[in-house]
Amino acid sequence: MTRQGPPPSGDKRQRYHHGNLPEALVEAALALVGERGAEALTLRAVAQRVGVSHAAPYRHFKDKQALVSTIAAQGFKQLREALCAARASTMGGGAALSAVTRAYLVFAQQRPAHYRVMYGMLAQPNEHPKLRAEMDNVRSTIQQSLADASADGALSGRRQQVHTGLLYWAQLHGLAALQVAHKLPPHATPQIDVLVTALVGEAARSAAAEPMAIAAAQQ
Repeated sequence: MTRQGPPPSGDKRQRYHHGNLPEALVEAALALVGERGAEALTLRAVAQRVGVSHAAPYRHFKDKQALVSTIAAQGFKQLREALCAARASTMGGGAALSAVTRAYLVFAQQRPAHYRVMYGMLAQPNEHPKLRAEMDNVRSTIQQSLADASADGALSGRRQQVHTGLLYWAQLHGLAALQVAHKLPPHATPQIDVLVTALVGEAARSAAAEPMAIAAAQQ
């Protein structure tokens, strides 16, 4: 295959001296996902959008999966920061759990492209330690919020256990995913506070039922 020569001198600065290429590639990738869906995301399309050579992204990301996992890790970091800020804005307990739940749904509503990448199939936490760490941080924040609510009496039972934290995260993620995909009924979509109340209420009911379920299983 014939190698292409260097770009004309007038084009070289635009193509190879981008101020912060990794950040620009991330922004371009998110824009592509937002406009055309995750299936449109390729390193070639991202490079074209930024205005660099097709080879330029490979200097920072070995393949598309590496770019996706970097974006996902960034998203989980920003999500954790939003959850922590929500917790810190309250007096703790049940109010903190409601605030964290609301912050999660708002993040998904305001950052749908990022959210799709974070939970997409190409984001591989087992192959990217930073992504795994950021995901674990989000999970820990949710579990701690449940534990605080339980200690405060807002939840009965033992909602601070790991498996119950994962179940709550699954419920929260499912609702957020429906929201991002515009699958919620029109009257439900903008009423985040109503959805928060429903989720927290379900957590309380599950926590109340948990000791009875454990006792029944031990008989």
